[in-house]
Amino acid sequence: MGIKYDRSQLKVRKLTQEDLIKGLAEFEAKYGMDSQTFYTKYNKGEMGDAPEFIRWAFYWDAASKSKLRKTQVAP
Repeated sequence: MGIKYDRSQLKVRKLTQEDLIKGLAEFEAKYGMDSQTFYTKYNKGEMGDAPEFIRWAFYWDAASKSKLRKTQVAP
């Protein structure tokens, strides 16, 4: 079925590169895994679809598209 949202429930904000770096570092510290390894496993279906993992994948994808370097992302 899926989740239905009312427009008033949705929050939209622009993430800065600093937001992406901080978010990725937090996920990496929490799960003891670098984001590139996580993203590979996530895309193979090995990580599940928990909302937090979806957010992590989004952050990594956004960081990759904004050309952030691995050295910028690592804590």
